[in-house]
Amino acid sequence: MTNDDLDTALRSMPTPEFTSGMVIDADFIEPGEKITADSPELARLALYLRQLHFLLKHPESPKRIAESDLKAFRDTFYAHGAWLDGNKDATPDQYAAQLQSLRSLCDPILTTYGWSLD
Repeated sequence: MTNDDLDTALRSMPTPEFTSGMVIDADFIEPGEKITADSPELARLALYLRQLHFLLKHPESPKRIAESDLKAFRDTFYAHGAWLDGNKDATPDQYAAQLQSLRSLCDPILTTYGWSLD
């Protein structure tokens, strides 16, 4: 793998349009788990967590991202993933608040490396 592989992979990750009842792969919670999103807010949160999980698991990440930033990503990812796992029946406003919290912590770090997860 080259350093460009991570950039290319992040840019090529699809962010599908929300459709009611869309099923999202949620391996970031546990292997084989799926989430059925009945609101755009839940879909956005689950998709952002999935992208962050991909970033954390990519073999180039430790080479490209400072250890302190990876730790911040991991801590934030696990906290929000655990919240989602325990609150799958939350309200759309609660999902939106979690996504806003997650993005407020992760987006500034991503910007440092020239990335955006949208």
